[in-house]
Amino acid sequence: MIENFIEYMWYLLTTPLKKLKKALNKWYILCKVFGRRFDEVKEDILRARDEGMVATCSHEMLSVHGADRRLTRYEGESAENYRSRIAMYDELCKLGGTNEGVLLAVKTLGFEDVEIKTARELKGDTERWAEFYALIRMDMGWAYNISFNILKKNVRAWKEVGAKDNYQFILQSKEQTGKANDICRIAEIWSMQNENRPENKFVFQMEARNIADTELTVEIKNNLWHLDGAFRLDGGKLLNAYELKEKA
Repeated sequence: MIENFIEYMWYLLTTPLKKLKKALNKWYILCKVFGRRFDEVKEDILRARDEGMVATCSHEMLSVHGADRRLTRYEGESAENYRSRIAMYDELCKLGGTNEGVLLAVKTLGFEDVEIKTARELKGDTERWAEFYALIRMDMGWAYNISFNILKKNVRAWKEVGAKDNYQFILQSKEQTGKANDICRIAEIWSMQNENRPENKFVFQMEARNIADTELTVEIKNNLWHLDGAFRLDGGKLLNAYELKEKA
């Protein structure tokens, strides 16, 4: 099998020109000179082909492909995740304004297990007809570097214009033990981030010895202020806050 232009050009020569051994044959020396140039051009063409495609380009070229689509790499985002966002951009444009588009937008950020449900489906609240929840399931030990603000920005860029977005994170962890039951820790965090709603803050404490013996304490603080004298209460602002503690 001929692997380079040097041997291919030598192969094309007629037999009388190849009677002298290669080390002394001027025709072979000529083949080496031109063959090396052709091999270099071939490598450049193949490299240009690879760099021209998002799937095969180098990490340095990702910013160029991203600029063509007005996409920048987020702080803390891996190169491969950025590559995935660029590759799926055209498909996202086709699905803009749909639940499928929102799902794809979240998945291109690295979240794999995502589901979209309306507030009516999830909470049974018929008055919140324009709201939906992005349900995101993650492993409890999973480290992720992209901020929640970036997640919101992407969802709002591709959701239906009049829809209001909410987010619910379900963190799960399961470790295999030598016993019949596994250790299972599950925590849920949800936060309403609409402009007219305050952000709910949640603190979870959970101790799980096995599935049948799990203790979960949930502390919810909603718009809670501690009055330390720093602010004067003149009646101009309603204190709509609550604190709730539950033990499962």
